[in-house]
Amino acid sequence: MIALLESFNTYQESPLCVHVIHLVELLGKSTPILLPLKKKNKKVKSSAIYLETNQIMRAFENYSQNSAGAVTVLSYVNIAPYKIMHESVCNLADHNRISLILIPFYEYKQSINSHDGTFIRDLNTSFQLNARCTIGILVDRYSTLALNASLSCFHVAIFFLGGQDDREALALVEEEQAEADKILDECLVDEFKGKKVVHNNANFHEILVEDSIGVLEAIRGMEMEIYDLVIVGKRHQSMSITDEEMMDFMDNADQLGVIGDMLASTEFYGGKISLLVMQCGGRKVLEKKTSTNRGLKL
Repeated sequence: MIALLESFNTYQESPLCVHVIHLVELLGKSTPILLPLKKKNKKVKSSAIYLETNQIMRAFENYSQNSAGAVTVLSYVNIAPYKIMHESVCNLADHNRISLILIPFYEYKQSINSHDGTFIRDLNTSFQLNARCTIGILVDRYSTLALNASLSCFHVAIFFLGGQDDREALALVEEEQAEADKILDECLVDEFKGKKVVHNNANFHEILVEDSIGVLEAIRGMEMEIYDLVIVGKRHQSMSITDEEMMDFMDNADQLGVIGDMLASTEFYGGKISLLVMQCGGRKVLEKKTSTNRGLKL
């Protein structure tokens, strides 16, 4: 997650406020809580219950301190049953006008505890169904993204087929976006080409295909390129084969979409590239850059 934040190219003129939330399953009959971990709260931070939480938060605090003021980290622990764990996180996101919630993809097949795996998979689905802001699911198996976090340059690929989810994917690196309901895909692509390609920090390739099979073949043809991160929207307007028709042939299309599921498979780069799947929420997100900090929740 920290390496992913590094790839967002944050700097002091475009700061980032990150709400880091450690999700912990509630056992017993205690009351669910969402607790901010403030530096002054020494009793909480020294409690044995929060030792794992503190280790996680120290990593993000160190990242913030090394960012020269570009990244602010606010730490929380959310202790709740899996079924309602998403509620307090989504409420906090609404209250703070968070632009993007980032969650890790959980591959339950690799888990020893399949019981927990099923609940966490359902939790991710609850985030996708209930969050009003954009949701990003990070699939990371054996990638070198974290090893490249100290580098000044990341190689990122964005597969843009069209639709609001793909616009969110492009807006993530564009850092600006007009009202998503009013712009056409072509407008955002033209804006991207004008700002990025002119400055020689991006390449734009347009590939014409006849159907969704051609889309899959075109993406597989990009495997000769070397990337640290691939970003794609979950849903696409231009797909002629619907998600329902493809569902029987894919394991995680319900969470990652048809293209995302293909990119997440170990057949694509051997599973060694990080994948971020974007889903646009119920309200406009990744708003046009203002003087306020951008907000992320992990």
